[in-house]
Amino acid sequence: AFVGAKGGVGVTTTVVNFAASLAARGKSTVAVEMRGRHGSFSSLLSRSPAENISHLVEFGAGQITQDTVASRLFRTPFGLRVLFGPQEARQEVDISPEQAAAIVDATSEMSDHTILDIPAYPSEAGREAMRRAWRVFIVLEPEPASMRAAEVTLDSLRTAGVTGQLMGAVVVNRAAVQIGRA
Repeated sequence: AFVGAKGGVGVTTTVVNFAASLAARGKSTVAVEMRGRHGSFSSLLSRSPAENISHLVEFGAGQITQDTVASRLFRTPFGLRVLFGPQEARQEVDISPEQAAAIVDATSEMSDHTILDIPAYPSEAGREAMRRAWRVFIVLEPEPASMRAAEVTLDSLRTAGVTGQLMGAVVVNRAAVQIGRA
């Protein structure tokens, strides 16, 4: 599971690239945009899926199974399966913690790797998804506000019982780098 220390640090880009890397290596991988509001998977993957998480959340947690999830996954040409977030404002939904747990459980059973994109804003659904994750990474930028936000996020996750087998950080530096000739 990847969560941002704050909004705008590049979690979604990190998740898509990480998941695509696993899929390109032949690993069965599902990327989940675990959010009830519009996300960026569709822009990054240049896709507009017919089905997304809002269609899945119409079901109660007990009805979210491998079959109901699998029928809503989009398969990329390189083998990554994706559960997109809502694509339009009218599709926005509230995901319950039980529904989040069912989605994580189903995708984990059907793949070698389930990679979760968790929004930076706190939610019980996001916390429940992270409680089920084996590894949780806080994504941050190498600047003071982001590092402070990561400290607060880590404390908040620990307080909520999110510990995982491994807690870590991914530092994203999006500064342009010019490589000169020697």
